[in-house]
Amino acid sequence: MPIIFLSGAWTPIYAMPPALQLLSLISPLRYYIEGTESIFFRGSKFIDLLSYFGGVLILGLFLYWFGFQKIGKLF
Repeated sequence: MPIIFLSGAWTPIYAMPPALQLLSLISPLRYYIEGTESIFFRGSKFIDLLSYFGGVLILGLFLYWFGFQKIGKLF
């Protein structure tokens, strides 16, 4: 549930307190919602969406690496 609150779906990220804005950087939903809003409301081009794709990719790679380190210790 906290990931939804930090995503900007209900409260825009710019309206959150600064501490929650920083914490929202670890929410993958943030990048999805911002990218979707950019397409629907601003008509952004693909090149403008690369920062959102990059955010999801970096977060995904980090979480994959972290999970692999944890599971690798079990075997």
